Amino acid sequence: MKTPTKLDKTCHFLKIPPELRNMIYDLAFTSAADSEDYVYFTAAPPYKAIVYTCKQVYHEAKGLYRHAYRRFWTNSFFKIPVDFGKLSSRAIQHTLTNEEVAAIRNVAIDVAKVTNPAHVQWVNLLNHGV
Repeated sequence: MKTPTKLDKTCHFLKIPPELRNMIYDLAFTSAADSEDYVYFTAAPPYKAIVYTCKQVYHEAKGLYRHAYRRFWTNSFFKIPVDFGKLSSRAIQHTLTNEEVAAIRNVAIDVAKVTNPAHVQWVNLLNHGV
């Protein structure tokens, strides 16, 4: 195999028809865990690195990324694991931006690990209204 002497500046990706590139962008912006619950503190929207590869890709993909980003926060199901000894509102506030929190539509509070009797009573009230 011959070693290249010049830097190849050709972007072969841009030779693919636009319809196929759009399909690739959609796949690139889709989370691998779309059907699973997301844990609130580790939620991560789609990666956008591909948008920054070149100007043409940026202009083609930025709208698709914005749509995927909004869809992630509004359509995903977020589960907040509650350990009453460790949960703090300050930890929640520093994890996500105000825009991300405002976009979330589906949240569940996971209280499966509650052991403190005072907290168990609170959990029973939440679950059963008793």
